[in-house]
Amino acid sequence: MLVLDAGNAGATYQWTFNGTDITGETNQTYTPTQSGNYSVTVNTGAQCQGIGTINVTVIQQLSVTVVDISICSDQPYPVLDAGVTGVNYEWNLNGNVVGTGQTYQPSAPGSYTVTVSIGNCSANDIFTVATVPVPVVTLSNATVCGGGNFPVLDAQNPGATYLWNTNEITQVINPNIAGTYTVTVTNGSLGLTCSATATATFTNAAPVVVTLGSDLANCEGATAQTIDAGNTGSTYVWSLNGTQVPGQTGQTINVTLPGTYSVMVTDANGCTGVDDVILTVNANPIINIGADLSICPGEDLPVLVATNPNASTYTWTSGGNVVGNGPTYDPAAYGTYEVTIVDNNGCVGLDQLVINEAPCEIEIPNVITPDNGDGLNDVFFIKNLDTNPNSQVMIFNRWGNVVYESSNYQNNWGGDDLPDGTYFYTIVLQTGKDYKGTLEIIRQK
Repeated sequence: MLVLDAGNAGATYQWTFNGTDITGETNQTYTPTQSGNYSVTVNTGAQCQGIGTINVTVIQQLSVTVVDISICSDQPYPVLDAGVTGVNYEWNLNGNVVGTGQTYQPSAPGSYTVTVSIGNCSANDIFTVATVPVPVVTLSNATVCGGGNFPVLDAQNPGATYLWNTNEITQVINPNIAGTYTVTVTNGSLGLTCSATATATFTNAAPVVVTLGSDLANCEGATAQTIDAGNTGSTYVWSLNGTQVPGQTGQTINVTLPGTYSVMVTDANGCTGVDDVILTVNANPIINIGADLSICPGEDLPVLVATNPNASTYTWTSGGNVVGNGPTYDPAAYGTYEVTIVDNNGCVGLDQLVINEAPCEIEIPNVITPDNGDGLNDVFFIKNLDTNPNSQVMIFNRWGNVVYESSNYQNNWGGDDLPDGTYFYTIVLQTGKDYKGTLEIIRQK
């Protein structure tokens, strides 16, 4: 408030406004109420007076009011207006100037001060900007495999209020059927209700059915068997005897080692199925028909025996031809013989032997009786000589003269026309072994 004081106590006074006396204003002081030119005439007696003039501008009393604000945390801050025009402005937060215009949009909650001023006049107001947190709600979709239980749904935000589309009002619910579940979570404070909504969809998925089939059996050295887990497009983990098989992640696996093979199949829904199958590897039957044989001509060939207690079939072959089908075989000629047996597990065993014609020890006669009419012992027949081809035979008389000679004797010399008597022979086999002795020729009956 402005008070004009003319001084000169005890004098008389007359105040004027814009040249016109102000009725009743004859005191030493005066309080102007409007803008204009004020003057005062002061009389001190003895016809002495003085006049003082002042121009006064009266400014309307300033005031500013900004109401407290509360908003949800997901809303923008409103623009605030100081409501006074033509003045200076200062917006302040925590001692820091944050704005100088008539309007201001806060960027953070807190206690604000707004000051308006003009000249020496000013006014201010303190107001609060507050936010109410909007709930953060997260629900996850779920797929339940093969009729399993759905997980619980938790809307979090303890202390809030809840409304599910199932009309439940608790923080946690336990769905038991497939469908879409929606919850609205509300925080209430400062006269506001701030809400958020979340949705989860629960679906049922068909179970993953894995069928590896019946247990398997294989024979030693046989081709690998293939196991198929089906469910094309899934992912696969194969194990043998409980240990994962490295690198085996396909729908099928080729197996040769004995043991329990298992697979876990996971489909696109994350559902799993398992199965296992046992592979037994059976030993091939052992068969032994003996070592190769060398048989002298004229001797009986032995019966070949391939008996095996687990054999179900026998097949004898020689020269690529099937020659027998029993546990034994009686060969009729020299050659290579092979037997194949199949046991009760379907596994195969085989063996073979060769029967050779042996170069047997020769037997040399010491007498021949040609031309005696009985047809017996007419030639110098050396037994088993046919197993020793290219044998050399020489016959000498008593004087050492050669009377017969052959480099490949064929058991066909009958003494020619030599007289009866004693002769001497030398026989040299291809092996280098030689024989010497006497030979008697007797023609008399």
